[in-house]
Amino acid sequence: MIPRHNRQRVRAKLENRPARCDVDVMDGHRLRQRHPRLEQVDASAFKGCQQITSVVVPAHVKPLKDLFPDSYRKITEVVIADGEKQIVPGMFADCVSLQRIVFPPSLEKVGEAAFQNCTSLDAVNLPSGVAYLQGRSSQVKGAFDGCTGLRSVTTPLYGSYLDRLNTSFPSAYQLLTNVVVTGGAPSRGYSFHGCSSLESIGIAVGNQSLSSINGVLYDQAVGNLICCPAKKPGTLCLPASVKTVGAEALAACDGVVSIDAEEGNPCYCSYDGALYDKQLKTLIRCPGGKSGAVNIYTGIVSVASGAFAGCSRITSVTLPGGVREVQ
Repeated sequence: MIPRHNRQRVRAKLENRPARCDVDVMDGHRLRQRHPRLEQVDASAFKGCQQITSVVVPAHVKPLKDLFPDSYRKITEVVIADGEKQIVPGMFADCVSLQRIVFPPSLEKVGEAAFQNCTSLDAVNLPSGVAYLQGRSSQVKGAFDGCTGLRSVTTPLYGSYLDRLNTSFPSAYQLLTNVVVTGGAPSRGYSFHGCSSLESIGIAVGNQSLSSINGVLYDQAVGNLICCPAKKPGTLCLPASVKTVGAEALAACDGVVSIDAEEGNPCYCSYDGALYDKQLKTLIRCPGGKSGAVNIYTGIVSVASGAFAGCSRITSVTLPGGVREVQ
């Protein structure tokens, strides 16, 4: 700890009463808040402090660029104080060196531009209790606008702007490789629309609504295939318990080269790596990563809508003479 005569003094206003409390700059430049009800910090409290890189702060006071005008661009780690329920707009905006942030379990709301342009942030772990995260719109900046370094997020998938990753993480959704769902039960894959780099979707401990098998998202009973990540490689093994495949579940899976339905599945079967109904009458889906010529089962009578969507590597398809309908 630095000498007492060098400690920064912070003026706080507690319940509309002027008061004083200590904020110590600790070894490693960690800021420790000593009063749990700190509401206001003088704008000049940390002026001239150029070497602060790690802070513990309440999230309802001034944005970091105002609290630490000479070091906010150098801060690499932030811990938000326990008990905080919301992060005010712009709180961590333009902290371009920020690499790690720890959220309290109590967090419920993340405001406009809260982490705007935090370009060094590569992972975000939002608590399951977050019900509002400001997304991007024509008039406001999203909470994570400009966070182009994000590759992994842990997030609930319900509430305002949280049900679609392309609105909650507008600058990074196309670059995300890993998503872990803490809460919510999306029945369709629209939550992951446009996540063209996604390799794996997992679920957090305690999520009782969903299941994840080999990075593929299902409902809790593994009866509905919700979403296969766009860049999942190799073969997609469809469990015998699956009875429905969501309309968008396989829409952008250009990494999957083969779909293999387990033999005991009552609704689906496979032929030459493509997905058919159990009676082999309808071609449901050709995997997006399949290349070359497609060998279609000769007994089919229909081809489902979107069966070849995104199959850019296929060179030839010959439809059997018995096909009566192409949806």
